[in-house]
Amino acid sequence: MHAMFLPLKPAGEYCLFQCTGNFLLRNQRLDIHLEGDRVIYFDEDDSPQDVLQRSLPESTLTAWFKYNSNNPHDLQAKETLYPDFCENYTFHKNQNPRVWKPRRSGFGGTIGRVYTVSPKDIEKYHLRMLLYRIPGATSFQDLRTYNGEIYHSFQATARAMGLLEDDNEWSATLTEASLTMHPRSLRQLFCILLAFSGDVSNPYQLWLDHRSNLAQD
Repeated sequence: MHAMFLPLKPAGEYCLFQCTGNFLLRNQRLDIHLEGDRVIYFDEDDSPQDVLQRSLPESTLTAWFKYNSNNPHDLQAKETLYPDFCENYTFHKNQNPRVWKPRRSGFGGTIGRVYTVSPKDIEKYHLRMLLYRIPGATSFQDLRTYNGEIYHSFQATARAMGLLEDDNEWSATLTEASLTMHPRSLRQLFCILLAFSGDVSNPYQLWLDHRSNLAQD
């Protein structure tokens, strides 16, 4: 079995963790990928033409787009961000096609976690940023649309929305990363932000704000 294109971790991975009140919450990992960047699995004796024509199962992201597009009167869905969607909806990964459906009452307790993206992957990084800002999106193009204008990239859309006018996004990135990264890796991330984001306005202040985590070792 072989794979081509960018590898994505499978949707619907769950883990359990303890919360207050002895209540267990489930954590669902949510896919993130650019349009057309999906995994294709094939055997070595499959013909390339058959492989390229093979239909792909919906990811949690594309299924989210489809649910929003097919259910325009679901006001709750229209107001829900992608990372929060699994709080009130369930992803049926074993169904064909894969779909999101409203969660039955009494079966809550799921928190969504979108896979982390390196700032070096500029477009996917800004796609993730928009998914945490724009609820009810119906397509990749919908995410690139702001005030009626369709932008050529997710980074351009984020800039038009004013998300890159200060260093709040980069500070949030370092704060999130500090929960799981060692100081050395965190310093590498800090350098990546300076080298690849192109939008850090005050590197010295960003360092001061996070120096306790950056210099722990």
